[in-house]
Amino acid sequence: MVKRNYEVIIIGGGPAGSSAAIYLARFGFDVCLIEKKIFPRETLCGEFLSGEVIKHLQNMGIDSQFLALSPNLIKSFKVFFENGKSFSGNFNFNAYAIKRSVFDQFMLQNAKLKGVEIFQPAEVKEIIKNNEIFTIKIKDQNSREIVLNSKILIAAYGKQNSLDSKLNRAFNRSKTGFNGIKFHIKKSCFNSFNKEEIHLYTGKDLYCGINSVDNNTMTLCFLQNRKNPISYKQHLLELFNSNPAFNRILKKNFFNSFSDHKVYGTGNIYFGRRNKVENGIIMIGDAAGMISPFSGDGIGMAFDSAKLASECLAYQRKTNRLIENAFSMYEKSWSKLFSKRIFISKFLQGFLLKSSLRKIASGNVHLLEFFPSLNSLLIKVTRT
Repeated sequence: MVKRNYEVIIIGGGPAGSSAAIYLARFGFDVCLIEKKIFPRETLCGEFLSGEVIKHLQNMGIDSQFLALSPNLIKSFKVFFENGKSFSGNFNFNAYAIKRSVFDQFMLQNAKLKGVEIFQPAEVKEIIKNNEIFTIKIKDQNSREIVLNSKILIAAYGKQNSLDSKLNRAFNRSKTGFNGIKFHIKKSCFNSFNKEEIHLYTGKDLYCGINSVDNNTMTLCFLQNRKNPISYKQHLLELFNSNPAFNRILKKNFFNSFSDHKVYGTGNIYFGRRNKVENGIIMIGDAAGMISPFSGDGIGMAFDSAKLASECLAYQRKTNRLIENAFSMYEKSWSKLFSKRIFISKFLQGFLLKSSLRKIASGNVHLLEFFPSLNSLLIKVTRT
């Protein structure tokens, strides 16, 4: 048994955990990070990186290394409704698409270069809090037990995790019916597609996004509201039959080889309120709150919340205040930064998933075409 002590322990090595580790290391904290999976690995994600993410990478001084990975530049978007109508717009920033397996590995490697100690693969088996100290018991791939101690614990483990049950988080008992599905599909399965665009297709109880992530691969990712217990393949078939634009973009033999594509998915996705500090643990990224995929900035929120938590902890240490002051500062700042755009994104998602509201939206797309500033406003209100 090995025992180690740190100032900060982070659970989760995705964008939120890795960026928090980098920011905290820059502030001079002694940090370790625990990641359950072996990288590179894929996970559910639209794989869209907004201008917010690029600004963070620039701030970290690793933007040139990121661009060396050859991410796909995305300049514009198009939304296609079932009635054949559509609207499009340009982003007022450079956006990129890249496989999560590549991006997560890149971020974790940079955290390690900043002096963060990485335990990977290692699973958290128990979290014990005794007075002001967290004791984290983990097991590595060799079933070796390691005990880590810290005054500060950050959870960056994503949308849902077995730890949510262990921590008795209230939202974990909710049944939402929202499922997310992602596929990586060869470009040869699609008809002509402008790689500098991201497409969104609406259908009954779902919406689907498609973008290019490299020279040979497309990401197809969709959110379904499973009011009827049909399979995700059947749901996509319904979209294929109901949305003419989705029908045109796919080659006729697409569904013949559908079973060959690996599925990355998450069920019971919860978009409601989550506590930002739970049992003295600071939640960041999706563990703190999720934005609707329609807005495409989950990774941007991960970076923003990581930086915010790091700044609150750095201020708390500098002023020698109680840790509870850092908790309060983080909760208030998180709400100020994210609550409005999460609310608006959830409202917009309602339009996409409810047929009656979707008809209203599709019937008024001419307003978006004639007033491009409305497109810019929609983008702006769902970002910082």
